[in-house]
Amino acid sequence: MITIAGLIAGGNSEQLGWHLPYGKANGLTDTELTEVITHMAFNAGWPKAVSAMNVAKRVLDQ
Repeated sequence: MITIAGLIAGGNSEQLGWHLPYGKANGLTDTELTEVITHMAFNAGWPKAVSAMNVAKRVLDQ
């Protein structure tokens, strides 16, 4: 979860396509992942969170 938050804060949303599935494999739920992204919107900025959510939608819908 911390790695995912760090990637969002750093604006590295392209890396989330690899890390989100590993977060799920390690026990995070889809809800928890979207909550991290929402939380980071207020801390890292909405543009970074929106980019992250676009990646998450693509990855989590698979």
